[in-house]
Amino acid sequence: QGAQVSLNAAYPTRAMSSPRGSSPKGSTGGGRSPRDASPRGSSSPRGSSSPPGQQSGRSSGSPSRQGGDTARSGGTSSRSPRSPRSPRGGSPGGLRRRQDDEGRRRGVRCPQCRCCIFMCPCMFCCHPDTTIDRESLIREMRAASKSRTVNMAMIEDTLREDREFRKRQKFKWKRRWNLCCCCFWLLLICGSTAAVLLLALGSWSLLCYGEDCGFEARMHFGVVFTPSKKIVVLGGTNKAVNFGDVWEGNADGNGWRLLAENAPFGPRHGHALLCHPGTGELFLIAGDVQGVGEMPSKPTNDVWMSDDGGTQWYLQTASAPWLPRKYLGTAINENGVIFLAGGNIGYGMSGLNDVWKSEDGGKTWSPLTLVAPWTARHSFAFVRLSGGSRPGRLYVLGGEDGRRLHDVWASDDGGRTWSVMTFTHTREQRFSVYEERASWTPRASFPAVADKDGFLTLTAGATDEEGDASYSAEVWQLPTPADEDLEWYERKTKDDRLNTAAVPLEWSLASSPPWTGRYGHAAFIDDEGVPHIVGGEDKEGLKNDLWKMTMSFDVNNLQAIYERTKEQAMGLGLFGDGETDTADASEEAASSQNGTGNGLENNTVGNGTIGNDSVGNGTIGNDS
Repeated sequence: QGAQVSLNAAYPTRAMSSPRGSSPKGSTGGGRSPRDASPRGSSSPRGSSSPPGQQSGRSSGSPSRQGGDTARSGGTSSRSPRSPRSPRGGSPGGLRRRQDDEGRRRGVRCPQCRCCIFMCPCMFCCHPDTTIDRESLIREMRAASKSRTVNMAMIEDTLREDREFRKRQKFKWKRRWNLCCCCFWLLLICGSTAAVLLLALGSWSLLCYGEDCGFEARMHFGVVFTPSKKIVVLGGTNKAVNFGDVWEGNADGNGWRLLAENAPFGPRHGHALLCHPGTGELFLIAGDVQGVGEMPSKPTNDVWMSDDGGTQWYLQTASAPWLPRKYLGTAINENGVIFLAGGNIGYGMSGLNDVWKSEDGGKTWSPLTLVAPWTARHSFAFVRLSGGSRPGRLYVLGGEDGRRLHDVWASDDGGRTWSVMTFTHTREQRFSVYEERASWTPRASFPAVADKDGFLTLTAGATDEEGDASYSAEVWQLPTPADEDLEWYERKTKDDRLNTAAVPLEWSLASSPPWTGRYGHAAFIDDEGVPHIVGGEDKEGLKNDLWKMTMSFDVNNLQAIYERTKEQAMGLGLFGDGETDTADASEEAASSQNGTGNGLENNTVGNGTIGNDSVGNGTIGNDS
């Protein structure tokens, strides 16, 4: 009763005016009018309410009975039609739900923990720190009971339950938030680890780079893999001077040592280097002994041989019957027969289309054809298949005859007769056409190698594109031709459309390698039939790296990808002026190779010339 008095004192009764017999909301007396709620016989004016502390009901009754009725009714009259815990919205649970709905309509507020400042999204929803307001609860309970008096003990119990409920909710959402954070960081770490593994796991593996390779950066040189599992690098140029040295390294790219610093054949570039697959003898053929700096081009037609892996060299012939040349194509078979085709004679874009062979190690030569059906060209790829369905087949791929080419010619009779090959080109993955050209873009100054199964691999080269796009970084592969000796059940018809052996081969583009686009490099096949590439020149300058086409996990692949990404970003101007940085890098590369810093002053890439050897749309030779 004292609590009721205090509550009524804190919230004074407002004067109400209602028609006779009606009971305004919030009046006492269990739904009766104020006039009926007044003591019997009193003459209170109409519309007035009972003074604070007056007992509701038809009779005043005794104080003890009044306290008992108040206790039994939860602080209201015994004739109250609805208790505070009635299911029609007066319960604390219903009030909490209404408050949550109002909070959602007003917008979810951030919790006091401020976790959403550091991490997003915030997992604390519906502002769990917001509790039921005391004043709102009192008003709700008054409206539900239609009485001015409420039970303050129930108010306190409701508020305490609400605080405990909010505490449990906050603990639950904190636990969910911690679980979400753990899952997020776990996914982030796993994703980063997977990305690193995928980037480090590439189709090419870097065996050595820079000083680890031993030899200086160069282009237009010779490289072979010997039966003793050694890699031999010979000659080449850095566009300022020619090299006449011979280097030997292990198959894993380590253990490089200098065999001859100044070999008797003299410095040269654009030559051919062959290795006898049985005896391991090395053969050096032709090349240009000048053609760098201010010196005019001077091709040769001599042949040298070494039987000790490259230390000692012997002259086989000083003047072969074919014209002096460079950028020629050569191959050797299992019996030591050497095949020679095409090349550049050193004057502008002049090329050759003759084919020769030697059966005595280059001492004597006989022509197979002096005028092959393919155009006179140089800087092309010349390959002989040692296995597969066409062992002994010779290929002439691409090159330059005044313009860059992408045709392929084949000879199955040792180079006497040639025929242009037709390839399948898939258009939009829906239909195929057959054309007398390869799928790769026209290019020159690129190598091609074939394994023991007749699988052909072509790498990089100089294309007709402008700027940095002229340095190709593509790897194309061609399977061995189908065997014509088909079984009877495979020869069901004479219609070529149903004969799988008559369908032209199709070039396939391998995955993008981690090494940069280049030309003037060399390639070889090891004893396992795995292609390798060495050196060359990219848009930054000359290279002295060694790559192996094999699936492996190598951290160096990450470095190569990082450098390539950085180059692309610098080219887009994201990290400064790309052209200035590239020019500075080229000057530093020239200074490190020549010692003078002038190595690239007289050499331009693109539509002009590079030294005396053009790689653009101009000319190759001294008269450019």
